[in-house]
Amino acid sequence: MGDVDDDTLLSKMSIPGTHNSCACYFSYPSVRCQKKEIKHQLQNGVRFLDIRTSPPSFLVSGFSTFSCTADSSSTRLSLVHGDFSVSILRNISLTSVLSQVYEFLKENSSETVIVSIMFEGPPSKYTSTQLSEVLYQEYILPMIDTWYLDTSIPKLGDVRSKAILFRRFSTVSELETKYGIAAPSWTYNTPHSVISNNGTQIAVQDFCDIKNKTNMNQKKEYIQAQIKRASSASDGDSTLYINFSSGSWFWNITCWPKRVANAVYPAIMDALNQTTNGVLGVIILDFVNKKQYTAAKAIYSRN
Repeated sequence: MGDVDDDTLLSKMSIPGTHNSCACYFSYPSVRCQKKEIKHQLQNGVRFLDIRTSPPSFLVSGFSTFSCTADSSSTRLSLVHGDFSVSILRNISLTSVLSQVYEFLKENSSETVIVSIMFEGPPSKYTSTQLSEVLYQEYILPMIDTWYLDTSIPKLGDVRSKAILFRRFSTVSELETKYGIAAPSWTYNTPHSVISNNGTQIAVQDFCDIKNKTNMNQKKEYIQAQIKRASSASDGDSTLYINFSSGSWFWNITCWPKRVANAVYPAIMDALNQTTNGVLGVIILDFVNKKQYTAAKAIYSRN
């Protein structure tokens, strides 16, 4: 990002990201979405991280015992994909991942990283709002100078060496306008939705229920359509385009995350080659390594 003008809006950039960025450890094939850890992803151009977190638990086959209270000073959040820990062997802490982000930004002051955080995991007596207060008090506030927490789309010059919070959860009213770019919800399994919060507009493609070959072909079309929307947006359009290339279906082994990632990769590259002008927004990938790093490089080379 060092060569990009400081006055460039984030929504006018082409940004590679990863889906379930922390699901890179030894786990079930239906849970794992990445091959490389966060540090490696960042070093290879990824600038949007999709982090799913939950109170700590014993996560074997999705069964959980929570030890978190919303007002506890000892709360620890762990990383999950749906109801499962990202690792079969142990809980991976949110702190460990955020530390990698902070270290990267300290060493690469020209860069910024969008950090999307949402709460998942087995059913809990703790609400999203309660957990949002825990996250703010125990994780964000101690490192607040490293975070961009405004609700508006920033210019790059304002967020170099900072983590930009992309908030996928609700929170208390007193934090609503100072707790990051808000995207608490969008239509599930959406081919295309536009949401607006606090004056910021976000266009999302997140068609994720890939049950069969028909759905797989639909997914390819939806990815390409979102790329075309982003690349043809007018100069005055500040919409942030979010384009998930991920998808899966637990009950069909041919539609588990890695199979879907391999199937949609050619469609992504075709769309990039067909839209040689214009920005791309955020394109979010599964199993970013080797082949997919080629896609990541093709995305950020458009800046």
